[in-house]
Amino acid sequence: MRFDLLAACVLLAGLPAQQRRPLVGRVLDAAGTAVRGAQVTLVWSPPGGPECGTTDVVTVATDERGRFVAKLLPQESYSAWALATGPDGTARASAVGEGAAAGGDLELRLELPAPRRRVELVGAEQWATAGPLRVAVAPRAANITGWPLDEHGQTPPLPPLGLALVRDAEDRVLFLQSLPRGGANDPVVIRLPLQHALQLKVTDPAGAPLAGATVHHATAPAGIPLVLDT
Repeated sequence: MRFDLLAACVLLAGLPAQQRRPLVGRVLDAAGTAVRGAQVTLVWSPPGGPECGTTDVVTVATDERGRFVAKLLPQESYSAWALATGPDGTARASAVGEGAAAGGDLELRLELPAPRRRVELVGAEQWATAGPLRVAVAPRAANITGWPLDEHGQTPPLPPLGLALVRDAEDRVLFLQSLPRGGANDPVVIRLPLQHALQLKVTDPAGAPLAGATVHHATAPAGIPLVLDT
C-alpha cells in the first residue's frame, strides 16, 4: 500500500500546470435567472493526502450571463459550489456539486442560505502547549479544505458546514470534528478532547527494547477520519 501511494504521488507531481483544461458552467438563482458576479469555488484534494501535494482550489466569478470558465487539472474530480450576496446583504449558496471535471459543463443554483456562524472552541485550555490554535471549517464535500474564521471568530459564508479542523502552532491537524447541521443563529461548537498520557514500549522481533524508533499514533472520535501524529 505504501508503494502504491508513493507511485500515485509521483504521477500527480509530474503534471505540468499548462495541461489544465477548461470547465464551463453557469450559476442561476432559485428562480432560474442568471446570476452575475457569483463566486464559484472548485476544490480537488490529492487522493494520498498532503503527502501527495497541495489541495487545488480554483475560484472564478460569473460574467453578466451568469457563466464562468475554470481551468482544472485534467482527469480529476472536483467539488464545486457557488456563492453570491443579494442586494439586502444576504448570502446564498448552491449545494455542493461533486464530480466537476475539465471538459465538462456545470450548473449551480443558489438555493441555500449561507449565513456566517459564530464558533465556540471548548477545551482549548487543555492544549495550551500546542497553541496558538487555529480553527477552520469546511462544507460537506468529497474534497476537503479548510476556510479560516474571520477576525470576529465567525465562519465565512459557505454551503452547509460539515467539518471543523483545529491546527496547532506548527500547522498540523490536531483535531477533526464532524459538525451537525444548524441554523443561522446556532453556534458552531468545537469540543477538544482531554489530553491523556500514553506510555508505549517499542521492541524488536526478539522482544528487546528498541531505541530511536519513530512512533506514529492515530486517534479519532467514532466516525471521524484518523489523525496521525508522530
